[in-house]
Amino acid sequence: MKKFNFKNFSIRKLDLSSHNVRFLSKYRIWFAVPLVVILVAIIVFSIFSAVNKDVETGMNLGIDFTGGTVMTVAVGSELDNDSTYNSYKNALTKIIEDEGYNVGNVQKSDKGADARIIIKYQNKDADLESSNQAIKDKILATYPKLSEEDVSLESISASSAQDLLSKALISLAVIFVVML
Repeated sequence: MKKFNFKNFSIRKLDLSSHNVRFLSKYRIWFAVPLVVILVAIIVFSIFSAVNKDVETGMNLGIDFTGGTVMTVAVGSELDNDSTYNSYKNALTKIIEDEGYNVGNVQKSDKGADARIIIKYQNKDADLESSNQAIKDKILATYPKLSEEDVSLESISASSAQDLLSKALISLAVIFVVML
């Protein structure tokens, strides 16, 4: 076997035409690999959906896709301390869960006087307005320092969520087709 010598190497001497690489002869393999990945994803999704007895749970969709409420609580500079943030987070989560709703996501936004806690939770009640008002009233009763303007609620309707979900599924289908 001949040893490679870097001193004699030059790009001009590199001849790729003498190499015979046959990618197209292996087209079945190149087609099968993404197909197997897609099939595994479909099987895993089906298993999660069957175990949870719900397609939405199988996909683990957030309120952006299923509809719900985004609550913003303007707390201010008190949130700069992690222990204070955790106590607010736990108390607000408990208030919402006591009303029978699942809290999806809690996060801190901004710093200093503009600091706020953003909480997303699912509620598909027919009487959405009164249930959100009950939660807001409990928060204001628990934290008397907060004013009515400090707690804001935004409802995400299921129809806008359904539109977003259908666009996401179409995008996934296009990606799978392009992958193949």
